[in-house]
This record gives sequence, C-alpha cells and structure tokens, in this order.
Amino acid sequence: MESIMYKIKVALLFTVLCSFFAISSETLEKESINLKQNSALQKTLPDDFQSLIVLRKKMLINQSASEDELAKLTEERRYLPSSDAEVESRVKVIQQRVDKDKKDIDDLEAIDNKNDDQLVLLNQLKSYVQEDEYQISRMREERAKAISLDAKIQLLKQHREELFNSIAAIEQKIANLLNLEEERNKFRTLVSVAFCILVAIVIIGFYVIALKKESIAESIFAGEKGIQFVTIFLIVIAIILFGIMGVLESKELSALLGGLSGYILGRVSGAGRDKEATSQPS
Repeated sequence: MESIMYKIKVALLFTVLCSFFAISSETLEKESINLKQNSALQKTLPDDFQSLIVLRKKMLINQSASEDELAKLTEERRYLPSSDAEVESRVKVIQQRVDKDKKDIDDLEAIDNKNDDQLVLLNQLKSYVQEDEYQISRMREERAKAISLDAKIQLLKQHREELFNSIAAIEQKIANLLNLEEERNKFRTLVSVAFCILVAIVIIGFYVIALKKESIAESIFAGEKGIQFVTIFLIVIAIILFGIMGVLESKELSALLGGLSGYILGRVSGAGRDKEATSQPS
C-alpha cells in the first residue's frame, strides 16, 4: 500500500513539474518572439525624438480607442449564446414543442364542425407555433451575431497586441536615443576638457619658452608672429570645439578650416617670396 502511494506521489510530482516547464517554455518563447518583433519594429522607426513622441501619442490614442471598442463588444457579447451546442439544444427543445403543436393543429383542422373551445385552442396553438418559430429564428440570428462579434473581438485583441508591441518598440527606441545622447554628451565633455588642457599646455609652454630665452621673447613680442601663432591656434581649437558640440555643421567646418588653411599657406608663401627677394643682390 505504501509503495502504491509513493508511486502516486511521484507521478503527481512529475506531472506538476512537466506542466511547470511547459508553461515556462511557452512564456519564454512568447517573450523571445516579442523581443524579435520589437527589434524589427525599431529598425523601421525614425531617429529623432519629435517624430517618435508624435508617433507614440498616436499609438496611445489608437490603443485607447481599441480598448473602448473591445470593452463595448465584449459587453455586447455577454448576452449572446456562447456556443452552437447551447443554441442547438435549446432549438431542439423548442422544435419538439413546435412539432407537437403543429400535429395538434392538424388534428384540430381535420375536425369539420369545431366548437368554440376548439377554435380558441386552434388559434392559441397557431400563435404558440409562430412565437416558437420566431424564437428559433432569433436564437440562430443571435448565434450568427455572436460568431461575428467573436471574430471582431479576436481582431481587436490582435490589433491591441500589435499596438502594445509598437508602443514598447517606440519607448525602447526613445530610451536608446536618450542613452546615445547621454554618451554623446559625455564624449563632448571629455573632448572639451582635453582640448582645454591642450590649449593651456600650449599657451603656457609658449610663454615658458619665450621667458627662458630673451632672444625668442624679443622676436615673438616685437613682431607679429607670436600673436598670429597663438591666435590661429585658438581659432582652430575653437572651430574644432564648435564642431564637436554640434554648433557648426560639416559644411561650415570645411569652409572655416579651408579658409584658415589658405590664409596660413598664403602668409607662408608670401613670407618666402619676400625673403628670396631681399636675399637677391640688387
């Protein structure tokens, strides 16, 4: 007896474990499918916040409308027959009553000289048959309407699921863009700090060298070369920082750097020609 009870307990435990693993695997499979759908949807979404926010708002409005329509149809469906078997069982009972009433009507109509009671009964039976046939017709119409509502409810549920996945994909896309923007801001901050340190090192080094050697300091501060060097260096750093911060676009950066490079090369070539001209004997 104890061995039988032990086997029953083991069998029950095994059944429970199998059911648990089946439910878990089904849940994981659904989550995996949802993740794949979300990743596919994210690829089709725009990359700017404004469009995503507008799209999310539209999706939420559609979701609210779908929920209202689904609640309305579900409430209407509650009062309709739930299955064909239920309708047919009720129709069968009513049809049997109709057949019996029709048989009684035929029997009464076969009588030649009907008395008043028979005439009243005949009219009542005809009225009963008419009401029962109308009830059968109405029940079948309600069942057809229930089938139509079931199809609409199923479509609305699928649409609601699609909207839910779309909203989740949009929110995930917004979160990814926010994370990306945060990373960009960190990068901009680090680069800005690095360039500030570089500018400070260059300027400090420039003045340290100039102060250590009087000849260099005299040549730098007496002429315009030193000031030009510092100014051009600061302008280049400022242009690069503006580009990193997004203040200037690629076309503007190209124009500024190209113009600055042309100016520097023009100054160098002009100075070289002047030097050659002065070195030639008159």
